[in-house]
Amino acid sequence: MDKVLKHSVKKVQKLNARAGKGSTTSLYRQIEIGKLCVEGHAYWKANKKVLGMSRDDLCDAYGYGKTYFANLIKVANVSIEDTERYIESLNGEPTASVIGLLSFLKPKKEDKPKTWYTFSVSREIGGGGARFDEKLDTHLSGNKDEVIEHLETLLNELKSPKPATIELLEVIEA
Repeated sequence: MDKVLKHSVKKVQKLNARAGKGSTTSLYRQIEIGKLCVEGHAYWKANKKVLGMSRDDLCDAYGYGKTYFANLIKVANVSIEDTERYIESLNGEPTASVIGLLSFLKPKKEDKPKTWYTFSVSREIGGGGARFDEKLDTHLSGNKDEVIEHLETLLNELKSPKPATIELLEVIEA
């Protein structure tokens, strides 16, 4: 491990020793730790080959498992407003945590509108798709113009009446 990464790890370890658990002060320290982890991760990513470290080695250097290290990186990008909303939602209970904050920010299932329609385009002809929810909000993936073109083609096919085919069969009775 080189000087830059070693310095970052030492800062994190020092803050971690003071962080404690559950209090809002400890949450703010963990967010600060997360910001240091983001810097260390970015440095590691840019110098992977020179450092000769795997991601596991990096997490070990900081003293965290991969999942918690990833959570610290995520929480470093949470706005102060969202953090304060989370703390207010605790109603003074000393249970503030990184995982609790990230869970608080995830949309609840009942908050997500139900999907009413989906449309998928085969990868063979471009891929992508569209989803329309109960609020009629559109969520597109893939090339927007191509998805819209395929959807318009499908709708036009559905609108136009198909000519009826009548087949006459001769029945021979024995």
